[in-house]
Amino acid sequence: LLGDTVALKILHPRLTSNPEVVERFLRESEVLTHLRHPHIVRLEEKGRADNLYFMAMEYVPGKNLHEILATASAPLSCSHVISMAVQVLDALHCAHVNGVIHRDIKPGNILFLPNTGEIKVADFGIAYLLSHAEESTALTGRETLLGTESYMAPEQREAPDQVDERADLFSLGVVMYVALTRRYPKGVFPPPSHWQPEAALLLDKIVLKALEHDPAGRFASAEDFKLHLLGGGEPRAKGQRFLRWLKKKKPADPSS
Repeated sequence: LLGDTVALKILHPRLTSNPEVVERFLRESEVLTHLRHPHIVRLEEKGRADNLYFMAMEYVPGKNLHEILATASAPLSCSHVISMAVQVLDALHCAHVNGVIHRDIKPGNILFLPNTGEIKVADFGIAYLLSHAEESTALTGRETLLGTESYMAPEQREAPDQVDERADLFSLGVVMYVALTRRYPKGVFPPPSHWQPEAALLLDKIVLKALEHDPAGRFASAEDFKLHLLGGGEPRAKGQRFLRWLKKKKPADPSS
């Protein structure tokens, strides 16, 4: 790491006396050790110096999606939202096939590299490990509401120890809805095209499917979600044509 710029994540010394907090911090570092993907913030090094636990993370310059939405004069375009979502889904697919549920997909954890439109998913601090379900539940609690409630799947609120990958897909659906409309999908809500007509053709059905209250009504996997985004669930050739259109249409940086 000599000469490299990194982002340091340090556990506050006051928290090191709490074994559960320490174990959760160490679990995040262990999760990131096994998640190597271009769209996941990379762990460079982890360790302990005296009583100071730290992680040296890949430094990602630029803004997160929350900052972009807070300063933008209008919602993001459909092409920007699709590009962002496809990259998040690639990151989630990597996590899910490794038995990791993120549980906190939200704009603040979606980082944009400047001038490229590429994204990185950050913060696996409350991730749920399917292969170590009892340990994950012990660390995060059966009754403890962890995550960001506005982006949380219904089953995550009701039974956080019983979530699967579809909870992350719901959260991404909320992110997409907010990016397209600047509103949260609460109660009975209209489709995104109510505020952004272009979404009627490209995104209404997909976003609403991701936001189904019942997990069984959502996409079965991140790959299934991505397939529908790129080609409406149609054959691969159509999806490839759509992807070429998307690359031509979108500017490089949604904050530009």
